[in-house]
Amino acid sequence: DGLTQREARAVVPEAAVVPDVEEVEAFAQRPPCVVDVAGPNGAALLRALPLSPDTDVQALLLLATRALGLHEARVNFLYLYSVHADSNPACPMRLVFPTDLCLGDLYMPPRSGSHGAPLRFVVLRRAVVVKEVSLQGETPEQRTAFRTLGFHQLAREVVDGRIPVEERTAGALAGLHLAIEAELPRRVTASQLLRLGLTSCVPRALRDVNPTNPKHWAQVVGRLLAEGLVGRKSDERIMEEYIAMVAERHSLFGSHQYLALLANRTGPAASLPEEVILAINPGGLLVVDPRSARRNILLMVSYPEMRRFEASAGNCLNLSVKGSNGANGFERVYFLEALTPLAEEMATVMRNFQNSVKHRRGTLKLGGA
Repeated sequence: DGLTQREARAVVPEAAVVPDVEEVEAFAQRPPCVVDVAGPNGAALLRALPLSPDTDVQALLLLATRALGLHEARVNFLYLYSVHADSNPACPMRLVFPTDLCLGDLYMPPRSGSHGAPLRFVVLRRAVVVKEVSLQGETPEQRTAFRTLGFHQLAREVVDGRIPVEERTAGALAGLHLAIEAELPRRVTASQLLRLGLTSCVPRALRDVNPTNPKHWAQVVGRLLAEGLVGRKSDERIMEEYIAMVAERHSLFGSHQYLALLANRTGPAASLPEEVILAINPGGLLVVDPRSARRNILLMVSYPEMRRFEASAGNCLNLSVKGSNGANGFERVYFLEALTPLAEEMATVMRNFQNSVKHRRGTLKLGGA
């Protein structure tokens, strides 16, 4: 009825689909799933949205795409995840759902805390890149919205420490970040920077630098702003500079990170610790030390070096890697077996990246941390 339609529109963006009368009546037999979707910066995109339990993840992604103001074809560049409540804070376990999975299936354990609990998702880009490629029919506003999503995603990775940066780089990144989040006066004081929220733009691991001076970061960023860090640059230019600065300085840029236990490893992998972070990006696989605040990279394997990788037994990722030739000229192969509940997802991510670069040699660049 009319009241039902008005109530639905109150929680759904104008561009989204309002449930019809038949769908609403069906809720009486099977209660709806109540869904929240946020962006990478925590901003609510869809809040307390009632959807049919038969709605699949792809349909929810399309609603999020519209709420973000993106071209609808960008739905294929996005994914939804929720964070497992018991995951390690050093590398939160992101549960990424197949697009054909129905929301009603997610209300049952073990993927949500209790039956009927609200589903809370975060929408991310599958990859953040330095050079964007426009889609046919995409408007300038939609391109900017897609770039903004990537910026917020990368900024969250930097602030949370998943991509560590040095102190001198952190100041510039924090200034660029704040320029997107707030309207900066032409001449801004340290006190104004703090009131505008500068602290939230500084990596958490570095916020205690020089604790005797609470205005330390405000003074660092204020000096950079006075030197022209932002000036009259457009938001698009500021976001491009932020992304390029991170990409130039760390190999973890653009990576998907997973906490894993190494059950078996041979050759160059034999000395690796048992608990590691496995980071997957367009260049290959990086084994990272989770105990290091700087996310030290212990081993790198490019896709051409991989003889085979597969997920087996549901929670095991197996890799065989091409090593150096032995004295007899025969190729050596070493093995890596990682235990993680997200093994199948990791294999899929690796396969997608490998397919996208299969026509060029895959190499990994070591950047500064």
